[in-house]
Amino acid sequence: MAAGPCLLGVVLVGLSACGIESYAYMTAPSIGGYFSSLTPEAKFYHYGANVEDASIFRGYQLYYKFYSIDTTPVSSLDEYSELSTYGFTRVYTSEDSDSSSPSMSSIYNVLVEPEVADREKNFTVYISFWNLTGDDEPSLTISSTDSSFTSSKTIELRRYVTYSDSALYTGYCKSFHDIVSGDADISTSIYASYISKGTVYIAFYAVAYGIQDLTTAVYSDPVWLGYLQWD
Repeated sequence: MAAGPCLLGVVLVGLSACGIESYAYMTAPSIGGYFSSLTPEAKFYHYGANVEDASIFRGYQLYYKFYSIDTTPVSSLDEYSELSTYGFTRVYTSEDSDSSSPSMSSIYNVLVEPEVADREKNFTVYISFWNLTGDDEPSLTISSTDSSFTSSKTIELRRYVTYSDSALYTGYCKSFHDIVSGDADISTSIYASYISKGTVYIAFYAVAYGIQDLTTAVYSDPVWLGYLQWD
């Protein structure tokens, strides 16, 4: 199990005292509501008082994974490194560059990134796959009851999957609607299940994110957001 905030703080101080490099502690987001098969929405809270260092904290990242509907998604991950181990992939947005892969993998690419002045204010992040029709895309909304908060916005969510619309164009931000054989984020067996049963699960985690010393990405422990059924 991951160490709690108090214990981790002691460990970091001890390591620093021994001359071993330590990293900034990121406080994980606070869950406000889970995805479920009946409620394709989730939310989490950011509490400004929990920000240890506003110059390091940048915001939040989301991670997702497709599962066949006869499989129970893994909900017990409690260390950031386990996300990649278990095949979770970062969520991107329609605001990301669709023409330059390197810019998307930059450590400065943050999904939920409040303005510097808003990092120590309270706000809520809503992720919605609710009531989508036609070409409507899943979305993420940042909002706050603080009248001085300037980072409120809604963005469309995308998958970081390379695709080609023609021989001359390669894109990197793919819709959650556009799931095809060979996509890097869905295995052959899960895709076969999706085609056979017409639906798939998508599971999500959220992590707090920061950049230390301008070059080092730091993360909180992951927070489970639940999973939804996606047709």
